[in-house]
This record gives sequence, C-alpha cells and structure tokens, in this order.
Amino acid sequence: MNNANPNYQQPNYQQPQQQYQQPQYQQYQQPQYQAQPMYQQPQAPAESCFDGGLLQQIGWSILGTFITMITLGICTPWAFCMIYRWEAKHTVINGHRLAFDGTAVQLFGQWIKWLLLSIITIGIYGLWVGIKLKKWKTKHTHFAD
Repeated sequence: MNNANPNYQQPNYQQPQQQYQQPQYQQYQQPQYQAQPMYQQPQAPAESCFDGGLLQQIGWSILGTFITMITLGICTPWAFCMIYRWEAKHTVINGHRLAFDGTAVQLFGQWIKWLLLSIITIGIYGLWVGIKLKKWKTKHTHFAD
C-alpha cells in the first residue's frame, strides 16, 4: 500500500508484554463484636399519683356549682378553670407535678363561640363541645417544673 503521506506510520496492533504479578493477600481477621442484649429492661418510672382529697374535691365542686347558679351560668368558665387548676395542682406524673395556666377569660371566648356554633347548627355542634373543652384543657396543662 502506497500512502501519499510520507509521515504516515503503520499502527502497531501488538500489545506490550506485561509480566503478571501474583496479588498479595492479607489474612482475613474477623471483626470483634461485643454482644449486647437485644432487649434492655426499662427503668422504673418515677411515681405518678393524685394527692387531692375527697373533701377538697367536694368543696371545689360545690363552690363551682354555687358560682354557676348565682351568675346564671355566665361564670361557668371561671368555675371550670378553678376546678381544673385544683386537679392539675394535685396531679403528679412520673415525678413531675402538673400546672394549669388557662384563664376564665380565655375559656369564656371559646364558650361563646361554641354556644353560637351550637345554635347555628341546631345543637349538632354541641356533640363536639366536650372534645373541644378537653383539647383546651390539655393545651393549658403542662409540667410545673
């Protein structure tokens, strides 16, 4: 074959000879694991209790009922907050005392809203008022310490 280019070189298709080297293997060492139990015993929780007395509960309930009757129901939120505060103050959960920070004014606003929604829905919304009241109570209850 006659190429017109004088600088043309025929490609070399032969691969260079390389000497094969045996790979150096290190001896496998199994990792050391320390056995840990799959289940750990839970630590005993601190004590939970209610330390209020029966006479106190009766007294607060009578006072709340009396205030509600005298004010024709207008101060019902105040009576509820008074009783909730007493309950929280005497409740200990896992060694932590509860506190209630809701006020009668806050509950009164919710009370009016719930009353209007119950009137508008011909009493149907009244089914949810108990749940709404529990949610409000829970929102304002926290650990004192």
